[in-house]
Amino acid sequence: MSVITAQPAKAVSQSKIVIAAIIGNLLEFFDFTVYNFFALTIAKLFFPAHDPVVSTLLALSAFAIGFVAHPVGSFVLDHYADKRGRRAALTANSTGRCNIPKFRGVKWGDRGAGARNKPEGQ
Repeated sequence: MSVITAQPAKAVSQSKIVIAAIIGNLLEFFDFTVYNFFALTIAKLFFPAHDPVVSTLLALSAFAIGFVAHPVGSFVLDHYADKRGRRAALTANSTGRCNIPKFRGVKWGDRGAGARNKPEGQ
């Protein structure tokens, strides 16, 4: 009978951890910056209203909801990952994101540039 001994985990250098954190933060800020840069275009295409101020406020409120929901979701998923493990948390996160477009009654393709070229009734 052979005895299996556990190998010590490889230590990750502190610089690799810092570089990974910097890259993650840069991608996050890039995402928010691009959304803000195109906020007026998003307002016109996805939040049409008679008043452009209302459209812009709706687009920026969608940004604000995402900005607030990010840390709240991180807190919830962190707690879930502590209880069930990282794999279960990643699966729950991915499953939730994949099921968002499947809500009944929501017609995702009705707005945007392609919707303007469709004949009425199609």
